Amino acid sequence: MLKQIIKKVANIAGFYVIRHRDHETDLSWLRNRDIKTVFDIGANIGQFAEEVRRELPDAQIYSFEPVKETHDALIKNFSGDKKFRAFNMGLGSRKENKEIKISAYSPSSSFLPQSKTLETVFPHTKEVGTQTVLVERLDDIWHQVGESRSGVLVKMDTQGFEAEIISGGKACLSAATAVLIETSFVEIYSGQPLFDDIYQLLRGLGFSYHGSLRVKRHPQTGEVMFEDSIFMRDERP
Repeated sequence: MLKQIIKKVANIAGFYVIRHRDHETDLSWLRNRDIKTVFDIGANIGQFAEEVRRELPDAQIYSFEPVKETHDALIKNFSGDKKFRAFNMGLGSRKENKEIKISAYSPSSSFLPQSKTLETVFPHTKEVGTQTVLVERLDDIWHQVGESRSGVLVKMDTQGFEAEIISGGKACLSAATAVLIETSFVEIYSGQPLFDDIYQLLRGLGFSYHGSLRVKRHPQTGEVMFEDSIFMRDERP
């Protein structure tokens, strides 16, 4: 009850309380990777950006959130951060205006239709509306902000749209040190690429798989459904 009161008062005052992930990830290892620039794709209200900022206080963070209301909350949460910039757009393989399906649980909003699995296992994520949003290519944004050539971290949490982002961001990804990407082992969104598809795409860009930060299991069967995968620049000759 106290948490609800605090959140309500904060929202009235014009602030949005960031809800931490159920299992916060250990990003301390990023300190040793000389990360200077972070592309936070699928930012929601800034959960990941907040975790990154604690570990990398001097990094420039570019966050991308297509849903306007969620983007507005993201802006409020980072209003005092001078090395943070938010973009009200999605990223994909080409520039276009595209309809996004808005979920009752905002991190589950997606350009792809929900699968029966998602509707059954996680009913709180049901679709409650749509919105037409701008989609740009990652490479075009990368050129716009200065083409960082080293110390780049790219994070993708875009509910099945990751392959489209990779297609439109090969130059940026080729300069990246690390990629943190949500990958699925079962179809959560209709037509989405699964882990093996993403693995092959990133291997083709010179990355090696380095395990996962966390996994999400089926609440009844315990089956691993998806994970936050770590891919690092392959330093082998």
